Amino acid sequence: MSPTPNPRPTITDVAAAAGVSTSTVSRVLRGDGRVADATRTRVTEVVRDLGYVPTAAARSMRGGSLRTGGGESLGLLIRNIDSPYYARLNLLLQKRLRARGFHVVQETVVGPHPVSEEELLANIASLRVRGILVASGSVPSPVLVEWSSRVPLVVVARPDPSPGVHCIANDEPANGRALAGHLHALGHRRIVVEVVDPAHSLGSHVRSAALVARARELGVEVTEYDVTAGHDVDDLVDRVVRGTGATAVACLHDRLLLAVWRGLRARGLSVPGDVSLTGSDGLTDGVDLLGLTTVRQPVERIAELAGDLVVDLVGGGGPDPADGPVRRTVPGWLLTGTTAGPPPRR
Repeated sequence: MSPTPNPRPTITDVAAAAGVSTSTVSRVLRGDGRVADATRTRVTEVVRDLGYVPTAAARSMRGGSLRTGGGESLGLLIRNIDSPYYARLNLLLQKRLRARGFHVVQETVVGPHPVSEEELLANIASLRVRGILVASGSVPSPVLVEWSSRVPLVVVARPDPSPGVHCIANDEPANGRALAGHLHALGHRRIVVEVVDPAHSLGSHVRSAALVARARELGVEVTEYDVTAGHDVDDLVDRVVRGTGATAVACLHDRLLLAVWRGLRARGLSVPGDVSLTGSDGLTDGVDLLGLTTVRQPVERIAELAGDLVVDLVGGGGPDPADGPVRRTVPGWLLTGTTAGPPPRR
């Protein structure tokens, strides 16, 4: 017997009538191949009988299959995209969401911030987007908690333990430990580590804190150099590196590595002969030709997981709220280039 039509059926109604979970219905609607043919047919028939229209995006029935149409919008709040990391993340998120049938409404966080992140989120929400992705390490956690209670929201590329906040993040603690272990294995026992306030960049703060902690566990003498207020290469090289006798500098990211490299070269110091350098991101053009020693962030996988999660949340096929928010970390990998080598003999 065909299910009784419902004037406003939901994905829960479809799941109950088909005898499957809402996540299975969601997979059928988005054309996921990991569904048995019999199940796919049953769900498709129930969708037709109930007259259900997927809320995640406009979808149309063609030849017995459901395809994403692309009539609705998602919001994206992203950090300044002059960064290679955020530029790449922005491109990949846009592609992923459009492939899933959504238009993307974007606001960009620039610094110093003339407009607060909360205002930018309000601007996005005012356009009646179905869900929001936040890809910025500087948005305060209380703001994320508040907005997560209003609209499906996923934090991208930063860890966030705030209650009710979904996040897909780089595994920054593992990245920091990997860099510390590599420098120690090369023989460095006195290093400088660039650090940053968590309010400025939570992900970078977590990575550098893990690097410092692991290096000290290994018996390495660490000098922390705070770059929150700016990156003064002259001060870093002349006062800190030379003043401490450090043989390596762990830079916050690859662009800062290049800046320090230029500063060292201007003073007649070689890399890695006199000072070794490490970075993070691994997305700078020519990273392989330059031989940067860095952590390659898994930006492709981050964009894929975050994009799919927000679409599932919007469509009602996301995780059970009783299970708590989704918090997933994705490890990067160490690129052992030529900017880090054994310390010089002194």
